[in-house]
Amino acid sequence: MVATKLDQLARFFLQTVLAVAKMERNLIIERTQEGKVLAKQREMTGIRNEHLFVENMNKKQRAKVKEILTVGNHCLLHLS
Repeated sequence: MVATKLDQLARFFLQTVLAVAKMERNLIIERTQEGKVLAKQREMTGIRNEHLFVENMNKKQRAKVKEILTVGNHCLLHLS
């Protein structure tokens, strides 16, 4: 079967989209690997950072967090 111009155009479009998708995938992998290296350099484990937990904050820090999360008469801490 002889490929028509439409078939050729469809093949070209598909190959272009697949090439862009492959490039995006490689960029995502590269950024992820860079992030892992940076996290390891900062001695972080995963995405958890212990000083961000409320249990590890002092009274002044807890009060500031509560102030930030309180909106009007509703407190976001109690809504979750």
